[in-house]
Amino acid sequence: MSKVCVRCGNEYIRLDKHLQNKKICTSNYLDIDRDNIMVNYDELFTKFVQLQNLKKEGNSCHICGKILKHKTNLARHIKNIHKGVPYLMPINNTNIINGDINMTTNINIVNVNIIVNEFGKEENLEYGKAKNIFERDYEEEGQYLSDFLEKLFIENEHNRNLYLSGHRSKYGYLFMNGKWRHKEKDKFIEMTTENAFKNLNNYINGGKDKMNKIIRSGEKTKDEVYKTPDYKEFETVDKIYYILKKSKEKSEYNDEELNDWKLSHKHIERTVLDNKELLYKNYKQNRD
Repeated sequence: MSKVCVRCGNEYIRLDKHLQNKKICTSNYLDIDRDNIMVNYDELFTKFVQLQNLKKEGNSCHICGKILKHKTNLARHIKNIHKGVPYLMPINNTNIINGDINMTTNINIVNVNIIVNEFGKEENLEYGKAKNIFERDYEEEGQYLSDFLEKLFIENEHNRNLYLSGHRSKYGYLFMNGKWRHKEKDKFIEMTTENAFKNLNNYINGGKDKMNKIIRSGEKTKDEVYKTPDYKEFETVDKIYYILKKSKEKSEYNDEELNDWKLSHKHIERTVLDNKELLYKNYKQNRD
């Protein structure tokens, strides 16, 4: 069984061998003598986890709770996602002496009431903003749909209008008519998939409108538009939408067959659960 070095934070199958290296590893976490690590490993590992969580909190968004890898990513996240909200970095004064953690934290708390769009009435995603999704090489069309859902529903905090607590949950929750309405899990997944599919169609229509506007304005001819990256994306998305549409129609006649539409439900559920902590923040704030 592998173990984590409480000094450098790396994982090793033979931790004892790592600790015997001539070159001492960098103390990214606990600055402690290597000879004491194996002897007091359980106690030191607990302190390591505490410190690791503190480091993560230092890079976590104080508004939505998302953890970013670097402080620069966090600043960019605050600027782009939470426009107009001041960036307040928690200030941690941490001293580690022989494995003991002494910390004082000063945090400016900002209460932000997020306005949540009702399920089925989400803010549309501007055409071109999901381009990177459709450049990916997936075997199943449902994977594109679940990535699109993450782009539209998760990255935009105002569209976080759904919540599922776990894989075994009996119910999921949708924000409808000003309240969180519980739905049986299968119905919840079906409605969420349908809504993502509807929004994908809106995205395609947004692309059509954008390109038609360019042609009508005389900025580009139709042939010139056909050579643009926007049109290439449109062809890709339209093809994915068509495959899912035909698969959806087929599943209405043969509910037992496992096709692209049915598989998309699995990917949608996975995406919702992967982001359940962010979704829970809106659910908690706006529930009765």
